[in-house]
Amino acid sequence: MTATEPENRPGEHLLDALAAARLNSSPWPHAYLEQTLTPSFAAGLARSFHGFRLERCAENEREKTYRFGTSRLDALPPDELPDARWAELVSVLGGREYRDALARLSRTPLDGAEFTLSVWEYQDGDWLAPHVDKADKLVTQIFYLTEEWEPGDGGRLLILDEPRGPALAAYAPRAGASAVLPRSERSWHAVERPARGSAPRLSVTATYWRPDATGPGGHGAGNAATGTGMGMGMETGMSMKATETETDGG
Repeated sequence: MTATEPENRPGEHLLDALAAARLNSSPWPHAYLEQTLTPSFAAGLARSFHGFRLERCAENEREKTYRFGTSRLDALPPDELPDARWAELVSVLGGREYRDALARLSRTPLDGAEFTLSVWEYQDGDWLAPHVDKADKLVTQIFYLTEEWEPGDGGRLLILDEPRGPALAAYAPRAGASAVLPRSERSWHAVERPARGSAPRLSVTATYWRPDATGPGGHGAGNAATGTGMGMGMETGMSMKATETETDGG
């Protein structure tokens, strides 16, 4: 493979994948792209993922319940990222060309939208209950980094028509795939619990916020909000609660 081939141009591959994608209309507009990231690029992100220090967050008392690990990515300086691929991803996703391509696919104007990028991990038994995103979100794109995912491993993105109804679509979190979720009052979705003994479900979530959203740069949980987050391994405490607007590691 030469340096001019797509494997070494992940930004171009990302843009091509968006251009070729189409929204599903049922039960509400969304898209699932099976290969948004090139295999080697996705593998590099996955294998360096645990260079991030994640806050373990849990909510069991409200209607929307969840448990996962998360941290803000975009606020970190490039030299604090665990691999150069992460800096490249931040640069591409935060760029004007990618924003315009995502706006076309999602049919959502993103001019002036604020942008945040976070990493997420779902371990055995973690979950994200059915919910509709808060109104200050415009579009969310989730990039999956779970290597060697197999049917039965759980952790799928569930697309619903109502909070207590059956899943009408279930998308695998395989490394390289992604999902695009334009926000609406009907966009019910959830994350299925990973099966016991399966590999952790890893993802990166890019979120575009309404320009008048109250402090999108402050959305998140714990160190996710401050932009700190490097270190080896996971935080073991679980006293943190993610804010209502950021709990979307679908």
